[in-house]
Amino acid sequence: MSLKLILTLLTFSLLSIYIAFLNPVEVEVFLTQSRSVKMPMVILFFGSVLVGVLITAIVYWAVQMKRSYLGFRMYLKQRRETLRGRKLEQLFERAENACTTGHSEKAADYFDKILKIHPRHTASLYLMGNLARERGDVDRAIGLHQTAAEAAPQNLKLLHALAEDYSAANDPVKEMEILNKLREADRRSAKPLEKIRALHESAHSWTSAAEVQKKILSLSSDPDSRKTEAARYSRYQFEYARELLLQEKKDA
Repeated sequence: MSLKLILTLLTFSLLSIYIAFLNPVEVEVFLTQSRSVKMPMVILFFGSVLVGVLITAIVYWAVQMKRSYLGFRMYLKQRRETLRGRKLEQLFERAENACTTGHSEKAADYFDKILKIHPRHTASLYLMGNLARERGDVDRAIGLHQTAAEAAPQNLKLLHALAEDYSAANDPVKEMEILNKLREADRRSAKPLEKIRALHESAHSWTSAAEVQKKILSLSSDPDSRKTEAARYSRYQFEYARELLLQEKKDA
């Protein structure tokens, strides 16, 4: 019981005793309409105080029991989460080791166990998706990486993996969509631009490739790299001019 509550009860008791002794008269307390009991004022006050103390104690201990119960439940929940986290760490470590040593089947089994415990475990979804793509199961790779990207939308590694999935699925429209998201997320990165450039190049879209190449050139700071990128930009312009010339000859 708190010190504040004890002091309050003590003050009330002393005040009750003081009032009772100043008013030494009997009080008639009716138990029913026909039955009554006469008792001194002091006993009535002491009885009232005792009842108040008992009620307060019962309420206090009830509150304490509730707090203890909630605390115990919280402890059990935290313990379960801790044990779950340790198990996930152990399984993920085994899965990574299996990947490193080339045992992809064993790694996939470990990842399946992890995802049964934690279906949105992004690291496992990422690596499992990569394994699926390597096996040629591109649809599953896309599904796994999409789930991971939804769970961690700021994780650019997952978007890069999705772009590779769509490239493997020969879906340039979806791949371009993901690459543009990567471009918006980090405008100082040349990697998504290089992949966008490759898509335009494979489609023989030389003007678009040249526009992207300009951006790559602006991000290049190394002299040798700038020289290489400038030569590539010139090649795109040449290809576009050659395409126009061939078209004019056809039209003529």
